[in-house]
Amino acid sequence: MPELWRPLSVSGDVRALTTEALAARASESFRKPLSFLPFIPFTTLGASDSAHKFVKRSNGSNRSPVYHVPGVAPTSRTNYQSSVVATIDDILEDAIDLPEEDVQLDHFSDDVAIATDQLAYGNGLKAEQRGLRLMALAARSAAETNIHDGGNRVEITSTASIAARYPKNSTGAANAEGDLAALAEAMDLDYIPREGRVAWCVPEFYNALGFSTRVVHMDYGTANQAPLTREVHPMVQGFELRMSHNLPSTNVTDDLSKYNGDFSIGAATGSGRPVVLAMYSGGETPDGKPVNGPIRGLQKMPPSLRVYPDWEGCRITRFVHGWRYSFTNVDVWCAGEIALRSGS
Repeated sequence: MPELWRPLSVSGDVRALTTEALAARASESFRKPLSFLPFIPFTTLGASDSAHKFVKRSNGSNRSPVYHVPGVAPTSRTNYQSSVVATIDDILEDAIDLPEEDVQLDHFSDDVAIATDQLAYGNGLKAEQRGLRLMALAARSAAETNIHDGGNRVEITSTASIAARYPKNSTGAANAEGDLAALAEAMDLDYIPREGRVAWCVPEFYNALGFSTRVVHMDYGTANQAPLTREVHPMVQGFELRMSHNLPSTNVTDDLSKYNGDFSIGAATGSGRPVVLAMYSGGETPDGKPVNGPIRGLQKMPPSLRVYPDWEGCRITRFVHGWRYSFTNVDVWCAGEIALRSGS
């Protein structure tokens, strides 16, 4: 683990120096991991572009072929499709100032790396949180005539909290399994392939599944055959299950309008607190990016770091990390949500 070495004076005597070793990167092991952002495919816009149109094609279930009549030419029918125009959001950036001496002295080099890493992580976390909010909003989208049947939702009402619905016992496990099964069936009825489904869930939901007798791996002891370890199976009800700390949980009103929504447990019908957000990720492009899913990303400026030495003559160096991007919903029928509401 890299360490930051820092000179310290002893008893106020600046000539008597000692050193303090700081575990500079230890905190990185305990921050929220970014598990959803890699699943968002990005389209990069050129220098003169400010928007991009994503085409939403019909799934074909509305077609009505007719029998051929001899001597009569076939009649062409409507080719159903829709589209959404995504525009680039304002640049999202963060900055940290470091004293010029910290930047120049060799033993502070790790401090620079840590500062810039924090900036990059902060931008990535904001992007992941926005993407997961859009996932929930996609699952809540209504059907579009001749295009798709809307998102897929399981809404649990009259629930005071996540802990009340998913206690860490067999009842909580049964509730979690049943809710996942209901979401899987909703996506089955929407003709979404089972292979390629991924679900992000809150820790309380994931840990409740650990008390199941059906969806866990268990190692048994040799003396009394008591379970020694219990691990949740990575595939539950057809979903590749992933735990996330970044699912929304509040009524968001202070972001751009497309990222706002009520994700609180006290929300009205049709909303609620997401405990599971699922998507169909489909296949992959040659460079390994998913080709399906409800969320599309645009980027005008990829994540980048700008350094301004001697910022405004103050003998500080300003590190600025910026990213200009945008997310939009496209194939909302690929999204699923399990949400809790305290109301009936």
